[in-house]
Amino acid sequence: MIPLRFGKAETFARIREFLQGCGYAESAVCERLGLRAQHEVLSRRKADAPRRTDDALDLLINLFLEGACVEDDIVRKFVPEHVWAAMREVGLVAEFPTGGELAYSPVVLHPMGRLYIASDRWTNPDQSPFTPQPDIVYPAITKNT
Repeated sequence: MIPLRFGKAETFARIREFLQGCGYAESAVCERLGLRAQHEVLSRRKADAPRRTDDALDLLINLFLEGACVEDDIVRKFVPEHVWAAMREVGLVAEFPTGGELAYSPVVLHPMGRLYIASDRWTNPDQSPFTPQPDIVYPAITKNT
């Protein structure tokens, strides 16, 4: 199943403007996580992952790079409804299947230069054992890609 959907140019522009406005960029992610290079996020232990959500950048890192579930009230605190609706429309975010007031991203979205690159997740949001699908899209932030 492919979680992402095509959207209108305006939808993607709204999302991109929000991501850029929050500082969701390679350098900011590395600085926030204490990494020398973004590919190091792949080898981080979950215990090392930031669970604090002091601002929108923390939320985006937790959601799109760490693969965590986020509570709806935190989303509402940092993400305007029209942006969240745009993210839902193109499949970047979804309600967590077990119900409750949790959201997650079915993909990894990482900043790379002026782009935002989507790839398949390498963990499950609930930390259950992960089995990759046969045609998994590897993250473009690995050292060998």
